[in-house]
Amino acid sequence: MHLRYSGTCYSRNNVKWKVDILQANDVPFANVGELDLSSNDALLIEWPVIDKEEVIVGSSATLNIISPGDRTYEDLYTIIPGNIRMDVYCEDSLYWSGTLDPEFYSEPYERFNNYVVTLTFSDFGVLDRITYDLNGAQPLLTIVERAIAGTNINIMGIDYDTLASTYFAEGGKKATVDNLSIRSDNFTDEEGEVMSMRDVIIGILQPLGLRMVQRAGKVYIYDLNGLYNSGHAQSVVWMGDSSTLGVDKVANNVRITFSPYAQSDLQATTANNGKIVYEGASSSQATNLGTANPADPDYGEFYTFLKDYNLNTSQPVAPGMSSLLLSRSFNIFCSPQGSGITHRANPYFKIVPVIGSSEASEGIYGGFRVGCCSLESGDTRLVGIQPSKVDQTAFNLPLMRTQKVFIPKMAAEEASKYRLKITLKMLMDVRYNPFEEEGDYNEGANCEEIKYNTAWAFVPANITLRNEEQGSVVRYYDNTTITVGAG
Repeated sequence: MHLRYSGTCYSRNNVKWKVDILQANDVPFANVGELDLSSNDALLIEWPVIDKEEVIVGSSATLNIISPGDRTYEDLYTIIPGNIRMDVYCEDSLYWSGTLDPEFYSEPYERFNNYVVTLTFSDFGVLDRITYDLNGAQPLLTIVERAIAGTNINIMGIDYDTLASTYFAEGGKKATVDNLSIRSDNFTDEEGEVMSMRDVIIGILQPLGLRMVQRAGKVYIYDLNGLYNSGHAQSVVWMGDSSTLGVDKVANNVRITFSPYAQSDLQATTANNGKIVYEGASSSQATNLGTANPADPDYGEFYTFLKDYNLNTSQPVAPGMSSLLLSRSFNIFCSPQGSGITHRANPYFKIVPVIGSSEASEGIYGGFRVGCCSLESGDTRLVGIQPSKVDQTAFNLPLMRTQKVFIPKMAAEEASKYRLKITLKMLMDVRYNPFEEEGDYNEGANCEEIKYNTAWAFVPANITLRNEEQGSVVRYYDNTTITVGAG
């Protein structure tokens, strides 16, 4: 940021006010323009009255300058947040700083010159336009500093201790932003959208009853009790003929809740946010039905499934297999190319729907088979992977192993109140086509058998909880030695 314009004026009490406008540029400007602040209300800084539970006490400054010619200050138009900043000095001491609201610039055409141009600046307004960009567990103070740095305002420091009154325990440390940390994944929703810095600041300060305001060249993190007990008191000056005493609204019933919310997916440790991703070729247009439509080598191993095709009857197929192509339901592609886990025994798969409203899905397969039929010289690619396609030695190894996920440490008295929930999505279905209703041609009889005679499924798995620093095993769960028998 380099100085672009500067001007000085005096208030009614002959107090000197200096205004500097700085603009982002690679090198300093050769000439610094002079601001004419002789208009009425040349500078107005406002802190609007807001509810006391509001966290961000933002302020704005309106600058009215005399334009000596047509479009003199046109270069101040910007669409980049934080690109132009105004610093206000009172008696040569930094008093306020803010950036120009983007995309808002206008000039009147009443006169050719010497007309008033109005510019509006804000200190924390830009927080709505920047997103959270930190990872892992972060101290609250680091997040506050990151947010303020993103606004590009000029301050002499952050006072986060003087006017804060909350303690961890009686006689203990203050619960200030330098003594508390939070996980960054709290600021990403279930759809992967990252919160704005404004929402993040509200999220970390509001539970502590803290607020943030810029005053006299500093940003203060404070609460109302701390302001009342430690702030500088001033005498009330009665100026009107009639004075009224009033009180602000009060909250009689306040409920504070705690939720150890975290994403249900794996913590973002890779580019695909820890999800299993099939990275081989796939297409809904590809067909692999006998010799009439040979497989494209780019797709590797894949299988085409039909809709409502009688697997139990060998039926002649017309040249080009047009009748089968019209009844294609979905393709399953298999490939060693993929990511999202640290170990796999079998390839990645991706199901690509051809008809219907089902969505593509991907993961690791443990083998699938629904039977055999005769299609042109006994081709069986229609019905799934044959036993020989599955690596039999893989059954002695883990089918898959996920990446490590960070779990925050909890106090002993709190840890007993919570449990670790682990969810694993699996596709276990006896239907030939799991995307269509069961019936005569879709394993209807087997579906009925499973519904009435199967109550549960056994999934062998083990879970290891390790110490982050030493890497030693803290807890270990293994159900692979459990004997599962009838009855």
